[in-house]
Amino acid sequence: MINDIYRYLGVKEQSKELTSKIELLKEEIDKEIKPSFISSTFNISKKENGIELDNTGIVLTGNLVKTHFADVSKVILIIATLSLKSEILLKRMFSRNAESGVIADAILTDKLETFLDEYESNIKKQYKKEKSRISCGYGDLDISFEKPLFDILNASSLGVSINDSYMLLPNKSVIALIGVDE
Repeated sequence: MINDIYRYLGVKEQSKELTSKIELLKEEIDKEIKPSFISSTFNISKKENGIELDNTGIVLTGNLVKTHFADVSKVILIIATLSLKSEILLKRMFSRNAESGVIADAILTDKLETFLDEYESNIKKQYKKEKSRISCGYGDLDISFEKPLFDILNASSLGVSINDSYMLLPNKSVIALIGVDE
């Protein structure tokens, strides 16, 4: 966890001073910020150009989805967020000083990624086969698919919005696809 925060900060060598600052800020953040999510499971149909989420009209195209989900029959779609509180907290941290803001941003990124890793780990226990999560914008899975996936999850009920460039707000929000098979 600390190693990942250092990685998000772009710092190669750890120091006691920085580790202490990270630990103090992390403790403060953990008291205020909790991840929330919505997920849904869809059977998929293989198409020549990708996969279709059955009964949705959504066909995800590209070689990434075609190959990544070739040997599974379902996709779990998840949106996870640290809520608008994370944006407010970041502004507060940056108002203290730039260093606190940058460290808080890395801690929040780690918090969201750790949540998704744990979610994915639980999925592995439930299914015979699990393919690691991918998101729109990876490889040739176009970022524009973010909007229909957002809509099908009713992600706005989590307090998340999406802009015309397909960016999620709050920034510490992710939509991901995980392939599974029973």
